[in-house]
Formats: sequence, structure tokens, C-alpha cells
Amino acid sequence: MYKDKTTDDSRVFDEKLTITVYTTDTCLFCKKALEIVRETVEKTSFPGHLEIVEQDLQDEHSLHKEINTLPAIKVGDRVFVGIPSSDDVEDLIALATITDPD
Repeated sequence: MYKDKTTDDSRVFDEKLTITVYTTDTCLFCKKALEIVRETVEKTSFPGHLEIVEQDLQDEHSLHKEINTLPAIKVGDRVFVGIPSSDDVEDLIALATITDPD
């Protein structure tokens, strides 16, 4: 969980944040989406606290309820469908890490 504990914008992470990228081998845009996610994570100030998981949805039995179009990126309870921009990925990370103040 992410918490802003200071006013100088330094961050403290209690655990890694998982970014799941849902793909298939036949998806024309999945590789590009995965590449953008990887590049964006590397550019963040906390790449060691973010884990990227590629979830191959080759057979219909592995499809998740909220994933019906590919590529899809899930961070926390937010799902982005399509090819993201770096800003889209950063927004997903920010939304997933924001917590209410104590």
C-alpha cells in the first residue's frame, strides 16, 4: 500500500503493486501495450515496488469477468482496455496507490 507520509513527496510502500497485462499470442496490440507498461514502470521513481505480470488468456476458461477485450491492463481494481499511453499507465498506478489520509 502506498502512503505519502511527508510533504516532500517521498513515498513509502508496504508491499509491491501488481500491474497485470492481459494478452494472447494472436492479439495484434498486446505486445505494444506490454512494452509501454514496462517502459513507464522503468521511468517511475519507484520501479522496484511495481511488479508487472503478463497473463496469457489463450483459452476462454482463463478469461476474467472484467476482461472481455484485449489488451487490458489491471492495476488494483482499475482496468484499462486498449493501447495505453505512458500517462494512462501512470494514472492507473497513481489511482491504485492513493489511500485516504489517516
